[in-house]
Amino acid sequence: MERKDFNDTTISISDINRILLLDGNELLEQTCMLLHEKLHSFCTCIVELNEANHVASTLAYVQENTVMDDLQYDINNTPCEQASNSDTEFCIYAEKAYQHFPKDPFLVDLQLESYLGYPLKNAQGQTLGILISTFKTPISNPDPILHYHKLFSKIIIHQLRAKWLVEKTDTLLSQLSEQTKRDNLTNLYNRFSLANHLKHLMEVKGKKSSLVLIDIDGFKEFNDLYGTHIADRVLLHSASAIRSAFDNVDTIYRIGGDEFAAICEGDVVEQRADALFEQLHSGFQYEDLQLNFSVSLGIVSFSDAESGDDLLLKANLALKLCKQSQNCHIQYYDSRLSAMHLRRSQVIEALKLDLAATVEKSALSVALQPIVLLNGDNWSRFEVLARWNDPKLGVVTPDEFIEAAEHTGLINRLGERVFELACEAKRFLEQTLGYSVELSVNCSAKELAQPRQYLSQLTQKLERYGFAADEFTIELTETVLMTQSGDIRQALRGLHEKGFKIALDDFGTGYSSLNYIHRYDIDCIKIDKTFVQNMLTNLKSERIVKLIVELAKQLQVSIVAEGVETELELNKLVGMGCTSIQGYLYSCPLSPPQLIQKIENLPPQSSSSK
Repeated sequence: MERKDFNDTTISISDINRILLLDGNELLEQTCMLLHEKLHSFCTCIVELNEANHVASTLAYVQENTVMDDLQYDINNTPCEQASNSDTEFCIYAEKAYQHFPKDPFLVDLQLESYLGYPLKNAQGQTLGILISTFKTPISNPDPILHYHKLFSKIIIHQLRAKWLVEKTDTLLSQLSEQTKRDNLTNLYNRFSLANHLKHLMEVKGKKSSLVLIDIDGFKEFNDLYGTHIADRVLLHSASAIRSAFDNVDTIYRIGGDEFAAICEGDVVEQRADALFEQLHSGFQYEDLQLNFSVSLGIVSFSDAESGDDLLLKANLALKLCKQSQNCHIQYYDSRLSAMHLRRSQVIEALKLDLAATVEKSALSVALQPIVLLNGDNWSRFEVLARWNDPKLGVVTPDEFIEAAEHTGLINRLGERVFELACEAKRFLEQTLGYSVELSVNCSAKELAQPRQYLSQLTQKLERYGFAADEFTIELTETVLMTQSGDIRQALRGLHEKGFKIALDDFGTGYSSLNYIHRYDIDCIKIDKTFVQNMLTNLKSERIVKLIVELAKQLQVSIVAEGVETELELNKLVGMGCTSIQGYLYSCPLSPPQLIQKIENLPPQSSSSK
């Protein structure tokens, strides 16, 4: 049989330039067409490999000077299998290829003499595709076709690597999205699923529904007495009872450590709540233990609320009153909750007065928690946390005063005050420690809703204190990304242009935001503490942490693990590649003077490692 000699085959610079001007599928198809026509191949194609099921799928396929339809085939017992597994640069059979692979129907049926496969590898060296040409005649001198296939494989790889990175990232996001919808232990939907469901139901008019919050009384003491294994049995039993009481028809959620929620449609909420209380109040037997406990229920009708957030707030008010009242186990939201509203009003008025005062006379303060970079020279990064000890009201929790500030439009003034206190703390730390520090400051969606005002406040404070924007990181919760607002995007763009870094806090708890993460320039991801603290005992939590770390690597952003409390957690995170650590293992949040004392009392080498 006559052998094919490629010594006279040339592909011009203009041909190559024409290919380089193309993009996407057109580049792949025209590359195959050029090689096919110039080399007179039987066919030339680019395939993508799926290692899981040993299947190749054509991305571009040219035969008889025609772009063919895409196809899939099993690569077992084919030269493509060798090309995908080989460590060599290429795989070639210059003659009798169909005899070398008698189980390859494509080669055998068409009596194809020669095969050339050029592996297409990702940045990690993994073969994800192959550039293939087959010929009806043997090849006498393969060097020219090897040269051209090598040249065009580089062009193809450059095109495909971006595609592979997007697919890899999308896969990770999809896995995270699915895994973060549900609670690890009970497999019930979680708090963020509840928030989305409530928003949807509130938009559907004519629905007569109620929200029921269920809290296990004294669960912390129960956990301390029996340990987490038995406590988990209580949670699982409670989840099962809630499903039973609500007939598995209504949606059930686990929204906290010992707190569940149910959306009850129709007018049967009273009967179902009573049935649930009786079932749980009777306790249950586990091994040789009779476990008895009680629950409190807070219930609000959809008709009593203006939004999903309002519904949750009022159900929580009912639940809090229920837990505070003796001999009360089921509490419906009504006007008797005015005392709680009074406290809220007092907080609002006190906050207005405090923010009107100078920073020197303010009762607001900041605590700092270190973000420790392992193997770093010192503690130089800290998260700023707002604190308030009012002369009349006493300690007011951040949840209370932040909610009050957002409700009354004081959130920007509160944010400005906290940032000013942060600058004061930064100046104090640097003057005392003798080196520069970086601070992370939390920001809410409502602050970013007024981007010009927010950026102006930050800029003015930086100019006053002589600090640079790149010495600060602005931390956002995932709910901020879920706010599809042009103002939010404008604010984030403005922050980056000024030099601020952006961190995404509590990552992994809000699955909807995963759909938006590509829209924003995020510099840092902070893994939510619930996953960190559960990963040693829960495989799903461990997998989520691994996925988040891998996602950060794919996106080329830094990553911080929050809530690290033990050496075992630290070692696990380091093994995954996470080396920025925040948590009580190193320090609780401290006032600036307390933090100085803590740092000065650190033993040698402890400023960067435990």
